[in-house]
Amino acid sequence: MALKRPALIAALTSAGSNGDDRAFLRLYTENRISLEVAKAAFARGKKIAKSLQVIETCKETGVEVATIGGAA
Repeated sequence: MALKRPALIAALTSAGSNGDDRAFLRLYTENRISLEVAKAAFARGKKIAKSLQVIETCKETGVEVATIGGAA
């Protein structure tokens, strides 16, 4: 079943944050979306995962983390 665009982009972003290439490929091939948009959502997810990893590393080492809105 094809997903609506917002749900598809969210799923692609989630696949990126988990590094799930197989989910990316399945979502891309089962839904009508451009490869450019699909890759951008996947890359955004990877960037989110990396940012969260950096924040967790800072917390573990006691380094002060500055975030927008103070939500770290």
